Amino acid sequence: MIARSGGITDSAGGTISIFRPDGPSCPASTEKETNGRFEIKISDLVNGSKEADPLISPGDLVVVEKSPPIYAIGGVRSPRPIPSKEQISLSRLIAMAGGVAKDGDERHIVIYRRTKDGSTRINADLKKIAAGIEKDPELQPLDIVEVMTKGGSARRYPPEIAGPARDKHATLPLVILD
Repeated sequence: MIARSGGITDSAGGTISIFRPDGPSCPASTEKETNGRFEIKISDLVNGSKEADPLISPGDLVVVEKSPPIYAIGGVRSPRPIPSKEQISLSRLIAMAGGVAKDGDERHIVIYRRTKDGSTRINADLKKIAAGIEKDPELQPLDIVEVMTKGGSARRYPPEIAGPARDKHATLPLVILD
């Protein structure tokens, strides 16, 4: 079913949710099913687990949600959102964004993290991390990592990631298989 609809993309999250309505065409509920819904780990499906490859019946709704991104901005070669489907360290994220750019300052990196109380700023030094002097921080979904540019000054306020206002339902990618 997943292969027929285009496969799993890089931005896919870690789980697939299957919503199964009550009805004569749907199989009986299993112990893994809660209120007509059950989840499958994508890693289990890729590894060939039989439990992760259930029979899909007419009327089932299969949803593969996108993983929330971590944003790499500033002095990196390829500033962009990077899917956070697994735990990512700061040094790995910068490598995934192409590394530090020529005008980037690897000694001045700021992680902006939103919390329920507002926003926190975490300073990091990639040189100290590489030398083992500082711990390589683990990033969280929706963190914004800014590699400062050489000679640039620190931001007074955390950056905001602007995107088009979207209606979640209008942008839902939908593939209906006969």
